[in-house]
Amino acid sequence: MPPKKKTENTSTILKLKRYTSTFILTIEPSHSLEDIKYQLCNIINNSGGLPAIQDSEVKNEDEEDIAVPKSEYIDDVDEIKEEVQDESAITKVSVDDIRVAYPKDSTQPYSNNWIELSEDSDIAELSLKDFDILAFAYGSEEQIEIVEPAYEEN
Repeated sequence: MPPKKKTENTSTILKLKRYTSTFILTIEPSHSLEDIKYQLCNIINNSGGLPAIQDSEVKNEDEEDIAVPKSEYIDDVDEIKEEVQDESAITKVSVDDIRVAYPKDSTQPYSNNWIELSEDSDIAELSLKDFDILAFAYGSEEQIEIVEPAYEEN
């Protein structure tokens, strides 16, 4: 029996982050920055959009701040409130408003030192590996920043 040919996986899995949000993309070596932005926009738009404003600081809430659930048997119909969708959420994202950056030091992406990619940037030159982190911002005013996920035991 002839030896099996080794098939090389050429696609790369990337994490694109904005503050606490993370989106996973699979790219091919031939993809341009425009392709990455288009794919990211498609994922964001199909998942409900982006929150308009995100605090970079994680809010620490006391146990005393936990909302007390209402009784199932509410007498007054006026007390029942429908869930209001956040009006400040960005539901439709356009490719032109997304800025993508890569970390100055790929071993420390959470230090928030970013180099913004321009339209003529060659993605292949970055030599990205699986699960590398790229950051993105929406609009020209927003700062490119990500927040490291933290797990706290109670």
